[in-house]
Amino acid sequence: MSMMQKKKILAVAMAGLLVSSPVAFAGFQVVYEGAAPKPLTPVQVVTETHENARLRAELDRLSAELAQVKADLEFARTDAAQSRQALLTANAKLDLIQSKIEKIVVSFAFGNTEFVPQPEVAEKIVTYAKLAGTVNVRGYTDSVGTPAANQRVALQRAIAAKQYLVSRGVEEVKVKVFGRTGEYVASNATEAGRLANRRVEIDFLP
Repeated sequence: MSMMQKKKILAVAMAGLLVSSPVAFAGFQVVYEGAAPKPLTPVQVVTETHENARLRAELDRLSAELAQVKADLEFARTDAAQSRQALLTANAKLDLIQSKIEKIVVSFAFGNTEFVPQPEVAEKIVTYAKLAGTVNVRGYTDSVGTPAANQRVALQRAIAAKQYLVSRGVEEVKVKVFGRTGEYVASNATEAGRLANRRVEIDFLP
């Protein structure tokens, strides 16, 4: 193939000449099919630009709606948690009012000053004590022993109850302790009666 023929083939390819039938050049066959893509008209450009802008605006609107829904959901969750906490506080205050009518009493073994309430009672004591303005703790004994020894044991029982409350987050300043002797709620003639007398009574005041 001569240099001139090669130049002709290259010129045809670059010019994008398209024919419906093959064109032969010195034994080489070059085939062109279809039509070259036409450039966009000004109307088409404007239309596509407008459509892109519309889609972008729609996407922005949906994104804003999604953000608002997420914000509303978070607010609802927070509001529900606050409402639940308010309900728990109200119930605790109601229980506190009821507790003023009935004292919480914890009994002790003979000669024992360790304050160990039952779990369900312990939870009530701590809850009431945290809500109350003042907590009065009074320790008592049975009639066995000397008045001086019983006075000491009664006060130690009250102090043990106070230490228990403070260790669980109750403010120490609002817990008052007292030791009492000679004040019985049952007969000291029986073991059951003496057990009832060996006690700590806790009052919760506003």
